[in-house]
Amino acid sequence: MTLGALSKQIWKSEHSEYYKRKFELFWACLIQDPSLKTLSEEIQNLKSPNYPKEPQTLSEHILKKRLDLKLSQKIVASKLKVSQTILGVWENNRGKPDFKTYPAIMGFLGYCPYEKPKTWTERLILARKHLGLSHYEMAHRMEVNPAGLSKAMKTKTPSAYYRKKFEKYMRCV
Repeated sequence: MTLGALSKQIWKSEHSEYYKRKFELFWACLIQDPSLKTLSEEIQNLKSPNYPKEPQTLSEHILKKRLDLKLSQKIVASKLKVSQTILGVWENNRGKPDFKTYPAIMGFLGYCPYEKPKTWTERLILARKHLGLSHYEMAHRMEVNPAGLSKAMKTKTPSAYYRKKFEKYMRCV
């Protein structure tokens, strides 16, 4: 591809402003333009068109935090104890993290990316995610039958027995 064809392709792309600036910085680097003393800083601060300004999904929260901290996928993957490939799958919204990785993700983010739960069931699910527990493990720790807990989670207002067990467990955590 010729330089002219490349520049035309860059100017026509949907993220043209990003690529135009990147192209200008590249050329400034090649000709060593003295007017751009902070070239390396500007290149580092240039945001990718995929940068999530207002993250909605867990994947977008992970990607935004990684880019804000200027960390590689390899470093973040090692912090989360997953492979770099798995992290890439999450960041591209092609898969979701396993429940066991949620505590590490919340620790990396430094906050909970989920909305405040409104119902008992939402509170239970969020607690399970924060603790990295399966449904069965949560039932075992609450000292209730997993099948009974499953039924209770499907109702809008579970019995007082399950609410009491859940509240007692959450005080201990």
